[in-house]
Amino acid sequence: MNRWLIAFHLAVAGLLLGSLVGCNDNARVAQVAERAAERQAELDKEMARLSRQVAEGSKKLVTADARSREALLGMQENLQTQQAEVNRQRDELETERKHIAERRVRESILAPILANVGPLAVCGLVLVFCCLLLWSLRIDRNDDDAVGEVLVEELTSHTPVLLPPPNSPKVIDHCLPDHSDNE
Repeated sequence: MNRWLIAFHLAVAGLLLGSLVGCNDNARVAQVAERAAERQAELDKEMARLSRQVAEGSKKLVTADARSREALLGMQENLQTQQAEVNRQRDELETERKHIAERRVRESILAPILANVGPLAVCGLVLVFCCLLLWSLRIDRNDDDAVGEVLVEELTSHTPVLLPPPNSPKVIDHCLPDHSDNE
């Protein structure tokens, strides 16, 4: 931009000088040249001032850009930290959800099984008890035969050893209260 402005001023100064040269008036040419030089000097000063302002603005812009980049990096780090925390929490929730789903599946399978197995187990225990009773009745015990023989001998003998003699008073009558007195 500076080059174009300088080239434009030089072209204007050259045209002015060229038109004045044709008049052969040296004083006038000198005056126009002097004015062009003064104007060029003012423009150069203005350009220098504008260049300084542009440089200061550029410095401020670079500084502001650096600060904004630092702030952006800080925000990005914060965002990454938050995303990592959110991801960790999401993974925990997913793990908990899977455990709950597995427990529900197990419970949904176990509930009908236990509802049906409980009565079956009770019935099975009753059947096992009955089988044990029948088995115990089926077994021949020599003790039963021996007891039966002893009882038969006692009942048939004239002098029983274990049983009271046939003419002895009945024990049951002595234990019962006498109802004949009350009547």
